[in-house]
Amino acid sequence: APPVVQYGSLLYSQPIVVILWAARRAGLTPHSADDELKAIQYIADLIDIFEVEIGRLISNMNKGGKVFKEQAFNILPKLMRTLERGIKGPFWYGDKPTFVDFFATNIFDFYCVCFFNRLESEFGVNLFIANDKFLGVVDAIRSLDSYKANTIPICREDFVANDSAYLSWKN
Repeated sequence: APPVVQYGSLLYSQPIVVILWAARRAGLTPHSADDELKAIQYIADLIDIFEVEIGRLISNMNKGGKVFKEQAFNILPKLMRTLERGIKGPFWYGDKPTFVDFFATNIFDFYCVCFFNRLESEFGVNLFIANDKFLGVVDAIRSLDSYKANTIPICREDFVANDSAYLSWKN
């Protein structure tokens, strides 16, 4: 089910809408309307990269590690380079974090816990090693006291890739 916010008589749903609703109330939007639209595009790009492309790659691992490796090392760097062009640093829009930074860290953390951390620890593979600007955003958010104080699990245990997903990486 999509996230839902009820605000008075209004009901908002879908991730991007709920994120923007919360960001506006928390003062986490970029300064201009044009930048806010571009920020929504970045959120959609992050969803496309992580939930569509990376999700597809992980679900296709049963085709064998070779197929995954070829797709991961061919497609992912191109998508991430395109995304990184918009990062001004240290956050997406410069010195102040916006909802894009928090969303990027959230979705990256989710896939790290579900898949990438084990891929790196057991196989020495870091698919994001060349993405300094993106990782800089993630590190900047992770260094916030509010991030460090969070005790909510990043994902449910049943979302973490099982052993069979990694067996194909060995092939």
